Amino acid sequence: MRLFTYGSLRRGYSNHHLLLSLGARFFDNGNLQAELLPTQYPFPAVKEGLGLVHGEVYDLSDEAFERLDFFEGNPDFYQRRDAVTTEGLPVQVYYGTGVIGLKPQA
Repeated sequence: MRLFTYGSLRRGYSNHHLLLSLGARFFDNGNLQAELLPTQYPFPAVKEGLGLVHGEVYDLSDEAFERLDFFEGNPDFYQRRDAVTTEGLPVQVYYGTGVIGLKPQA
């Protein structure tokens, strides 16, 4: 399966080492029709929407997804769901939930 990542799991960000430890392989850059939301934590969340979120796509094993589900707090903080990138690639995406603690809008 493939993962679309848009936050701290991307190359050069604080949790990318986790993807590497799970044996993830970079596939391509991609875009997702969604909205990027700031949170009260040092990592973002996305929700379905009309915006465009840039990210990276990785190949992961089913076992790696199980471990990543635990890391992402699936299904309480993030919910992993099927999506399709704007390039037409089927992916899994961790969408933020209301529990994640979105920053109030100014």
